[in-house]
Amino acid sequence: MLKSPRTALAACVSLVAVALGLPMLLGRGPVRADRFDESLIDDLNREKPEILLIGDSMLYTRLHLDGLRKLAADRRLSEYSVGGSASATWYLYFKNVAMAAKRPPQMVVFFFRDDVWSQPHLRTAGARRDHLLELSPDLTTDLGVVPGFADDSLTLAGLPRRLYPVVDFRNYLRQRLVLLIQDAVSGTGSKHPLVKERRERFDLGNLRSDLPAELPEANEHTEGDLQFDPDGTFLPEIMSLAADKGVRVVLYRVKRRPDDAGQREESPELAAYVASLRSWLETRGGVLVDESGDSSLGLNLYLDGDHLRESARPAWTVAFWRRLEPVVKGGPPR
Repeated sequence: MLKSPRTALAACVSLVAVALGLPMLLGRGPVRADRFDESLIDDLNREKPEILLIGDSMLYTRLHLDGLRKLAADRRLSEYSVGGSASATWYLYFKNVAMAAKRPPQMVVFFFRDDVWSQPHLRTAGARRDHLLELSPDLTTDLGVVPGFADDSLTLAGLPRRLYPVVDFRNYLRQRLVLLIQDAVSGTGSKHPLVKERRERFDLGNLRSDLPAELPEANEHTEGDLQFDPDGTFLPEIMSLAADKGVRVVLYRVKRRPDDAGQREESPELAAYVASLRSWLETRGGVLVDESGDSSLGLNLYLDGDHLRESARPAWTVAFWRRLEPVVKGGPPR
């Protein structure tokens, strides 16, 4: 018996609705697969750091962690550094990991360059987003503390992920499977020791001398009409969370690659920007430490871009602690 055209049309519409609508339910509600990596909190709970250092390659290509631990004596230290990261990554780790620890650190030191805090969108899209998802149980809400911020799930390109959360698990599941295989083969039982060893093995100092110049430079800073607007950064939220937990925040500005004379030319606009950042921070109990005027950090200590040579790290670590120790003791930086 032939169906009427109306019945056939209704059947087609129903089929299309089910085919398009049913996958939208996957990855939502009680069966939602959480991307947030709670093992990061477990790691911090085990380490129980009093001082936590957060940053990008400006941290791990400068710091000699074992040397710093000796200098800090009985103070427990931990670091979280991700090459190519920016303020969104640092904020998410601070908020969802450091402040979620059973005993939050007494002090958190953020390593940064110039006006990077005023570029909250920097390195939040594309493949970078996968990492951000591991640092937040609700990425859109977390990033939304900056007015007008839209992570790439709210763009047209991110619409498929918004409508079909299951699509977002493809890279996630592949990455987890690779890590499980790596951990099983290496016998580490955790991805963190393996990632650390891999990072050290492929450190810039171990690469051929001409390769670093081929790497994309992490200096997407704009100079000119620079003005520090705290509302356009993650800093107000960081300072609010820190005040609630009794955590002291330190922003540590690193010296970028100098000229042959060991100097780094700085525009009046950038100098005013840093001064405004310092003033705003200090009125909220924070501290800004700036090594950019340190003439002892000469060009001979730099490997590529703003990264230091491995041989320079022990001495840099001593100088870093000399600046930070007075702050740890409750005073101003040296």
